[in-house]
Amino acid sequence: MTTSYFELAQSVLGDAFVKAEPITKIKLDKNDVFVWCGEIYIVEEAYDTCGEVRYLDGAMASNKWYWNYGDQANIVIGTIKH
Repeated sequence: MTTSYFELAQSVLGDAFVKAEPITKIKLDKNDVFVWCGEIYIVEEAYDTCGEVRYLDGAMASNKWYWNYGDQANIVIGTIKH
């Protein structure tokens, strides 16, 4: 895991970003900041099998993001505090 993901998330989210040791998760939680296929995303709402996910810039990525889509790992790099 390159530090550039952490640096990019910190530069966009500022003090709201709480860095964590990278961990692979299938089911994500609300406010998780994660990397999937080289892009950074934020979980806005989390449900059992899917969730509402935004790009790092705040644009909607998907209102039905399936947690194990394409068998690609979700790597959580931190959370957002409010």
